[in-house]
Amino acid sequence: MPRLTASLVSTAITAFGLGAAGVLPAEPLFDPDSGPLTGLFGWPTSSEGSRLAQEGRNDWRLHASLASHSTSERANDESLVLDGETTQLWLDWRRGLSGRLEVGARIAWLRHAPGTLDSLIGDWHEFFGLPHGNRSAWPEDRLLFEYLQEASGITRLEHRSEGVGDLRIYAGWALRESPDRRLALRLSLKLPTGDSDELLGSGSTDLSIGLAGDVSNLWTVEALSGFYRVSALYLGTPEILRAHAQHFAGQLAAGLEYRFAPGFAINAQTTVRSAPFDSAIDPLGEWAMSLTAGAAFRLPGNWRLQLGFNEDVTVESFPDITFLATLSAPLY
Repeated sequence: MPRLTASLVSTAITAFGLGAAGVLPAEPLFDPDSGPLTGLFGWPTSSEGSRLAQEGRNDWRLHASLASHSTSERANDESLVLDGETTQLWLDWRRGLSGRLEVGARIAWLRHAPGTLDSLIGDWHEFFGLPHGNRSAWPEDRLLFEYLQEASGITRLEHRSEGVGDLRIYAGWALRESPDRRLALRLSLKLPTGDSDELLGSGSTDLSIGLAGDVSNLWTVEALSGFYRVSALYLGTPEILRAHAQHFAGQLAAGLEYRFAPGFAINAQTTVRSAPFDSAIDPLGEWAMSLTAGAAFRLPGNWRLQLGFNEDVTVESFPDITFLATLSAPLY
């Protein structure tokens, strides 16, 4: 059976690689923070890079994620419980206005619901020796997002919620372009179009500015690429946890991609961000770090498919695990 499985995987990789026209361009995985409280702000993603849309061309992408939450913590007079799942869809549009400038927009749709993957994730943690946190002690398939503090009141969601999230408008300006090195200035504005009472948006207007760098032929290895992202954010006053809002935040991301064949590559990347809230609760008030891994495939018709997962590294700072998928319009 292992030999058969290896043979099937090898055949699939060969089919994607040899059946593709040209080489699959390096592209980081879409890596959002899908936390029901922290993820509502205007954090940039690693997919917002230095490779800009071609002049006069529209670039469309559809992102999807399924995140599982299992967090409980008390500190001083604060308490937090996050137990449930969040499904998100993003429609991403970019257009090249010149050889050095692109503009774009991303609109989200969110759904908070009781967990359906609890047993699967418990088995995942058991297999890889990862900590279970509160998952083994809690009832399966429950939805409860709750923050309590006497001074600031209660934020609670315990019913299914779904709808349009916040809108992000962004732009990229190429600062450097060469065969192996690219650097771009990235700007974005997040608008509060989502309902904060249903945890579909933060209720704040957020700004971000940053640098996105991409490197090909890393360390003279033709198949190896890398990237880095450095971002500074101004977070407006949110409707959620208003009394604890932090107005300035930072985020760093970096990763590698190795291309096994012209149409198949694997990615590994990490993101570190500062806290959006001033809180004694670690998931809200401490720096957070996640690890994202996955693969990219060139499909027939020059479509690109990326599949991956995002795992919490600093336990309880990000969702337990987030499954990710991105489908990009035909590549040329």
